[in-house]
Amino acid sequence: MKKKPTYESLAYDVLKKKGRPLNVADIIREIKKSPHADILKGSVNPQKTLVGVISLDIKKKRNNPRFFHTAPNTYMVNPSYREAPPPVCEGISTKRKGEIAEMRVAELISLYSGKRQLVCYRPIADDEGIDLVVKERNADRVMYLQVKSRFDKGNKPFTQSVKEESLRGKKLAVVFCLFDTSEGDIGNLWFVPATDLLKHGREKGRPDGRVLFSAGKQKRESNMWDEYLIARMDLAKRIVKYMDDNESTAPKGRRKVA
Repeated sequence: MKKKPTYESLAYDVLKKKGRPLNVADIIREIKKSPHADILKGSVNPQKTLVGVISLDIKKKRNNPRFFHTAPNTYMVNPSYREAPPPVCEGISTKRKGEIAEMRVAELISLYSGKRQLVCYRPIADDEGIDLVVKERNADRVMYLQVKSRFDKGNKPFTQSVKEESLRGKKLAVVFCLFDTSEGDIGNLWFVPATDLLKHGREKGRPDGRVLFSAGKQKRESNMWDEYLIARMDLAKRIVKYMDDNESTAPKGRRKVA
């Protein structure tokens, strides 16, 4: 269903088409020539209304404004403005969304692993709660990842529960990722070793045997999971560091077993 045009969307289309700053009076004149001229009939003073909605739009979208104010009652489009992506297809199941997130996590690990060259494999079955096997190329070091995702565009806390029985082994970590539908990519991402999740999980030992992870979208000193929140392109670095740390703490003279 096509969105109903608004004052700001029509002004944006006019300015984008003209490719130069325009006074509000000139913008209104161009809107009157368009198929959507009827929108102006709903206002006693269309010019004043347009100034108001554009000013509000600039204020609300400070980090990504559609308009720049160049002179009194004169505006131009922001050439760097990023239009919001279309809404996520309603027909995609929760399972399919999870698979999409897993593949995106695998891409991030492979693309930004640097000289260590990490590669990802997916197990045939996930009976043990393992979604990805990460291996260092030309080495025998591996670790296992569970990927827990949520598709969202709001500011709600990220909350997920994990089966306690699946959190076994020092080579296992859980990647919690928020797929930001307003950006069309993974936004917040937490890398939490299984041992730490078991230690800090707020509902460890509850009757259904699940461990709860709950964190806000922004870092706050009061949140126990802040230290695990990382930029998505740093995931591979964090995995390499975790591999190195585990290797250095393994007993000498024998191979470390998870």
